[in-house]
Amino acid sequence: MRYQKSGFSLLELLIILGVTAILIGLAGFAFAKERQKGELVRISQTFGQNIRLARAQALAKSNNMRIQIDNHNQYSIEEWNSTNNTWRRIKRVKLNGKGRFDSDSVNLGITFDSRGYAEFSPQNIPLIITNDSDRQELIISMTGNIVIRDNP
Repeated sequence: MRYQKSGFSLLELLIILGVTAILIGLAGFAFAKERQKGELVRISQTFGQNIRLARAQALAKSNNMRIQIDNHNQYSIEEWNSTNNTWRRIKRVKLNGKGRFDSDSVNLGITFDSRGYAEFSPQNIPLIITNDSDRQELIISMTGNIVIRDNP
């Protein structure tokens, strides 16, 4: 009577473990890229919400409101003080994670008048938020509508 072998040899097990490790590594790399992109989307959406909030406050208070990009990783929401003709900072927001404003976007101001119309200073500068690998452009209309698009 002949005995039949069952199970796997050590070499077969090592090959299966190696292939499994490679697949897990590739999945982890893809997950890390998606996580970075998700963080950038979240930063862009939060910034867009603050723009909408500034416009809503300008309409509600019948007063000028402004979003001022201070540097690469923070911006301020400001209200016009008509008694001494200066801007009063209401809130300073820091971008979380590795998100930052593109160098051309720094010192950009978006001012909403009491009717809710936006004015950009300086004009025709794209508003770009970036991280180590991705970029997103925010397109803001005069009425405060915002479109966020990937910018390779």
